[in-house]
Amino acid sequence: MSAALEFENISQSFKQGTRVLQDVSFSVNPGEVVGLLGRNGAGKTTLINIAMGMLRPDRGAVRLFGLSPSVEPVATKMRVGYVSEEQILPWFSTVSRVIALDREIFPT
Repeated sequence: MSAALEFENISQSFKQGTRVLQDVSFSVNPGEVVGLLGRNGAGKTTLINIAMGMLRPDRGAVRLFGLSPSVEPVATKMRVGYVSEEQILPWFSTVSRVIALDREIFPT
């Protein structure tokens, strides 16, 4: 059985000398539930952003269902649902407009 999500030696820094993630490696098998725990600034959101392909790690590799989010971003996002805590929609948007935009970006 291959992993649904796999991180291999992920490292990420944002400022010179300030490493947020260092050599993070773990995998999640299909059907498993995992929680990321840590204080503010520990790198939880950074790790999720790397998994979604919204941020490229300084070092290491990530795979979602065998796909690389940085090489195959659309194929990866078609397999994963993600809602950011900072999701901000324009005040003039309606639910139907957001759904229509989503369908254009990710056709089924």
